This record gives sequence, structure tokens and C-alpha cells, in this order.
Amino acid sequence: MALLIAVGMGFAAFLAAHLALWRRQPSRDPRMGLLATLALAGLGIVAAAHRALAGRDVVGLCAALWIEIALFIGYFFLYAGVARSVSVTLLDCVRRAPSGLVPFEALLDAYQRSSRFADRITLMQRSGLVRVSGGAVSLTRRGAAFVRGVEALRRLAYAELQG
Repeated sequence: MALLIAVGMGFAAFLAAHLALWRRQPSRDPRMGLLATLALAGLGIVAAAHRALAGRDVVGLCAALWIEIALFIGYFFLYAGVARSVSVTLLDCVRRAPSGLVPFEALLDAYQRSSRFADRITLMQRSGLVRVSGGAVSLTRRGAAFVRGVEALRRLAYAELQG
């Protein structure tokens, strides 16, 4: 029982803090650093709560921490799918169309004009992956190395690069 209470307290604190910050300070930036910091705080709460409830039960503490980590990973995927997914954004655009039909060119134009496109370029620029100069975008050395690494992983998985 201590395990469930500790996990519940840690995840509830993480979720409440993330949703409160997300609502107060919306951002197009995925803020993975913020999520990681909140997750670490949640793990601290789990450890403290488990210690208070179960004492020095090391096996129970490890189980609680692993369950909490699994919940965080699931939440990160859910957050990425709901808040950051280009596919979900495009599907929503089609859903909102009065006739349920949106010309393909209109979707492309809307995406290119959206802040998401510019946000992606800005994030890649801040990460040192691309350089923006004179209305053109080019890869930096770091960006080229990143793409080569992804390409190698893609070949290992026999997958095509999409998205």
C-alpha cells in the first residue's frame, strides 16, 4: 500500500506542477528540461513518501521508483502526442473543416505558415543543428552528424525517414 501511495503522490505532484506551468506559461518549445526537472522532483517525492510510509524497505522503494519512471515515460509520449504532434494538428485541421475535406495544398500552406514550422526551425537553430542565413537554412556540422546518426539507425531498422 505504501508503494501505491508514494507513486500516486509523486506522479500527482509532477502532473499538477506541469499542467499549472503549461497553462500559465504556454510555449511552443517542448521544454523537455522542465519536464525532466519536474520528473526528478516527482521521484524525490516518491522516495520521501515511501520512506515515511514504509521505512527502509529498499526493494519497495526501488519498485516505486521504477513504476514512477514508467509513468513519466508514458506521460512524455502522451504529452508529445497531444501537445506537439504535427499529425494530430493536421488531423484536427481536417476535423474542423466544415465539409470534412481540406485540399492537400491548403494543409501544406497552413503548416508552412503556422508557428510550428518556424518553431521547429528555431529549435533546430538553438540546438545548433541548422544555420539560418539570407532566407535559407543549412545544416551545421552538428546537424549533419545528427542526420548521419539517424540515417544509420534508420538503415538498421529498415525504416524510411518520415515526419
